[in-house]
Amino acid sequence: MRTPSSVFRPEPTRITVRPTNMEIIVGESIVLPCQIACDPALDVSFSWAFNGQLIDFQRDGDHFERVGGSISGDLMIRNIQLNHGGKYVCVIDTDVESLSTSAILVVKGPPGPPDKVAVEEITDSTAQLSWTPGRDNGSPITGYIIQARTPFTVGWQAVDSGTTGTLSPLSPFCSIYLGWSMGFFWYFFVVQFGY
Repeated sequence: MRTPSSVFRPEPTRITVRPTNMEIIVGESIVLPCQIACDPALDVSFSWAFNGQLIDFQRDGDHFERVGGSISGDLMIRNIQLNHGGKYVCVIDTDVESLSTSAILVVKGPPGPPDKVAVEEITDSTAQLSWTPGRDNGSPITGYIIQARTPFTVGWQAVDSGTTGTLSPLSPFCSIYLGWSMGFFWYFFVVQFGY
């Protein structure tokens, strides 16, 4: 006579600590947690995806490392850069099921360079520059620095703050008149700042 064989029915795996949406500053490091409670008889593996792409910890080891033990698949991100902002998904695979949890990471940093910088008009004593604000990278643009140089100056020089023009960072277009001397070829450089 045969006896009924027992069927292994593990307890369902539960995510006990999930990553949360975060705002972080460029250069900082964080750990996104991903921890579970599961039947100890199960084989468990953790993986992480960033913006839909599986993270390759060998290739991207400068910034990404999976830390934790058998029931923890925490993701450490070191020296965070602007391009690390996005959606992170922790995927937990066991012998019998697959679970996932996600979080959005917003990375803030200094504003990027202004766009479409152009010299609009040149006279004997003035030049009119124009530009549109560039990416704010999560930080409000609070002002602009205009620098200039000629072939005869050493490095870039800040343009006199006595210039006139509209520099509102809320404006979709910025324009400024600069006093200058003729006889030299001038290069202009505009930097937006904030933070």
